[in-house]
Amino acid sequence: NPQEEIKAVGIVSTWHNSLVADSDGRAKTPAYLWTYREPGPVASSYKRESPERALAYYRKTGCLVNGSYVSFRMKYLTENGLRFENGDRLIDQGTYLFHKLTGAFLESRSMASGTGLLSLRALDWDPELASEMGVPLAALPELCEYDRCLPLCSGAAVLLGLTQGIPVVTAHPDGAMNQVGDDALEEGIMTLSAGTSAALRMVSDRAAVPDTPSLWCYYAPGRYLTGAATAGCSNCIDWFADQICGNRYTYPALDELAEKARSKEQKTKDLPVFLPFLFGERAPGWSEYRQGGFLGLSGQHDTGAMYRAVLEGICFNIRQ
Repeated sequence: NPQEEIKAVGIVSTWHNSLVADSDGRAKTPAYLWTYREPGPVASSYKRESPERALAYYRKTGCLVNGSYVSFRMKYLTENGLRFENGDRLIDQGTYLFHKLTGAFLESRSMASGTGLLSLRALDWDPELASEMGVPLAALPELCEYDRCLPLCSGAAVLLGLTQGIPVVTAHPDGAMNQVGDDALEEGIMTLSAGTSAALRMVSDRAAVPDTPSLWCYYAPGRYLTGAATAGCSNCIDWFADQICGNRYTYPALDELAEKARSKEQKTKDLPVFLPFLFGERAPGWSEYRQGGFLGLSGQHDTGAMYRAVLEGICFNIRQ
């Protein structure tokens, strides 16, 4: 019986997604993900027009000047016709769900730290940045720490078959929750996660932002989280299986072909090289429109050789 077994609700979302909702929580825009690339030129212009301003932005927010962030997405959208009306809220998918479950617009500081609109040291929305990116300060939700909960509302309880009033924890981002799940909230522990993209992370008691923009720094539950994320990981694998292979092979079958290619490689030493920048580059170069593909590809290379090159390209990019 779920009503007896489930005592609380937690929400995990992704960093850098966003949507605009009205005062009743109805979505007014699509839910944009970090993979939405249209804001790229806006971020590039921001960096090119004033490198000093771009560096100040990085040091203030811990976020790179890059179109994958909510800040530059909003600058792009508002410059192209998006208008905030009274009562509108700029939120993420997790905060949207939290509102549906509790009736309140409340966002964790950890989630907010990945928007590019939060002062990393003040741990509050930055009015100057919000204005610069076209976001009214009143449209940003109230912030809270990781342990803030509100009761499950009656309507959501009926839909979910749960007990009304059980605590609902505010949404937290996948990257921070990976760190929690790996029991890695102590300094000196590095984690690696591989999904759509790949990310390396370590926690710190203070905001650690390098002098040269390269690593990002966000806020984890009670700590700061520094790391780097690639733009290409399993999305490149999915692309290969779908676009190159036409979904003729299962993933285990592709793995077998890659192993056979490794045996051949010991004799030929000429596997192609794959650059995993099909979706641009995040860390370490942060070149949004960098392109990927195969180098050294010849007619003798089969599906297994190409797939092994994809796997190796992804891994070497992570190592880089």
